[in-house]
Amino acid sequence: MVDSTDTNFKWEYCLTKDGYTLYQAGSHRNGDLIQLLVPNHPYQKQGKLKLITYLHGFALCMPLFYEQHLARLAKQGYYVLFPDFQRSTYPNDPETKDSSPDKVQKAPLRFWLDILTATIAQRDRSEVEDTFNQQPKEGSKVRSLA
Repeated sequence: MVDSTDTNFKWEYCLTKDGYTLYQAGSHRNGDLIQLLVPNHPYQKQGKLKLITYLHGFALCMPLFYEQHLARLAKQGYYVLFPDFQRSTYPNDPETKDSSPDKVQKAPLRFWLDILTATIAQRDRSEVEDTFNQQPKEGSKVRSLA
């Protein structure tokens, strides 16, 4: 592990790739995963480095989906920061090519049957009006033009 000098986390992965080095800390499960791609030959126009914070959609949170684009940017000389603060069961190992979530122990059928039974029992004691406010909204009233 590579210790970071000015933060409270440790880089858990440090992988040398073609044209860049990948550092990773945190986990998908905790919602604190972060990757940093450091180029072998940083872009330095007028002595200034370039950093991209790669924000992405919520549907595809596993870095594998973005790997080619992230690598391309790093090979072009950009430092790329890839945060993923969504909790998921995706594997943390950056070299895992399986995009399916970790094998999570599934709840037994009895667990789901108990939830279903409790939901049905609750439904019998309540009315739809108890759950949803059926009052018309002010904007839905028709006003006369007189």
